[in-house]
Order: sequence, then structure tokens, then C-alpha cells
Amino acid sequence: MTNTVAFGGNGQFCKLSTLQALNDDPWTDSLVEDFDLSTRLFLSDIEVKNAQFDDIYIEQTGIINDNEALVKQRVLWAQGNIQSSKYILPTIRSKKLQNKQKFELLMTLLKPWLMGIEYIIVIYTLIMIVNSAILSEITQSLKIVVVLFIVMSIYIIFVNFVWAILYNKDNSQEKTRLWDVVKDTVNLTKFLLILTQIYPQSAIRYFNSKNDWVKTNRQEESVDPHIDEYKI
Repeated sequence: MTNTVAFGGNGQFCKLSTLQALNDDPWTDSLVEDFDLSTRLFLSDIEVKNAQFDDIYIEQTGIINDNEALVKQRVLWAQGNIQSSKYILPTIRSKKLQNKQKFELLMTLLKPWLMGIEYIIVIYTLIMIVNSAILSEITQSLKIVVVLFIVMSIYIIFVNFVWAILYNKDNSQEKTRLWDVVKDTVNLTKFLLILTQIYPQSAIRYFNSKNDWVKTNRQEESVDPHIDEYKI
């Protein structure tokens, strides 16, 4: 255990005195304020420890059947990760953090840029394939690239299939049905395809300084028309 598990998507408690010990305000303008806070704590002189309690769990409501809301949520997180790039050098230079702790933090901090390189490689490869197919004959090297692309696609679907088996095995009281596994494999593959757009969108927003987000759409409270609020 590295003791550098960042805040975000989990239960967390932080002492008021700890927040006040930070030189600047505890909450910044970061779109991932929980991750931002924990990263600054890890880089500070404050001792941070992670505690694991097996009898405590967090139950959250996910986004269901709303691709637009899902993409919006993930673009927001991805843009927040790009904002957090300012902590890359402080993490590398930190004398407090161990190498394994630096590695864990850097995997998150570097992810947007690693994904950017991946997008460039994929786009360049597709351009070269189309260019070779249109302007010249199919070469041996092009065949190899196409085969590798097919193999990678099969690999991704296979990983999704394995995940679907494990998911159904853990969440079903009955015998795992093949149809459920296939359906979850398709849904996860669809999920990954939908999310391919998040990093381009987040990068465009970041470099255009569009940092305004409505993070929560609150629903109006339903009021019983038969209740007179002035008599309560």
C-alpha cells in the first residue's frame, strides 16, 4: 500500500486543522477539487495515511442511459486532470514521497498527455492506411498495421468479455447466463467507444480556457399542493 490513494469517488474525512494548515485555501478552482486537495496534502509536510475498513462502504448512483450526461461528467474529470498537470514536477522533485508513491500519482497526472500521444498515433496510423489504400497499393507494412489493429480490437473485446463474466459471477445469485455476459460485453465496449471523445473535448476546453461547468443539475423539490406551507 502506497498511502497515496487520492480523494475522489470514495469516502474521505479530513480534519479542519489539516485544511487550515495548507498555505492557501483548501479548495481551489480545480474541476477535480477532491484530487487536487489530496495531491497538495501528499506534497505538503502533513502526514497522510490511508485507512481500509472492510465493514464500511459507499453506495453511489451512477449515470444510467444518458450518454450526454456521461460524456459531460468524464470530460469534466479529464479537464480537471489536465489542470492537475502543474503537480507533475513537484511530485517528481518531492523528497517526502517514495518512488512507488510518485509512480502512483504520476500515473494519474500524466494520463491526459499519454492519452494525447495515443490519439496522435491512432490518427496518424488511420491517415497512413487511407493514404496508402487510395494513392498506392496495399503494402506488406500496411497489412501488418491492419492485422495489429484487428488483434488489438479483439483483445479489447476479450478483456471486456472476461470482465463481464466476473461481474455477473459476483453480482448474480443464480447461475451466470451467457446472454447476460454477451450483453454486458457489448455495453462495456459501447461505453469505451463513447468515451473516446472525452480527452479531445477536455483538451479543447482547457486550451480555450473554458473552465465554467455546472457540476450538479438540481431537481426541483416536489410539493404536495394540498399542503399549506404557511401553516406548517
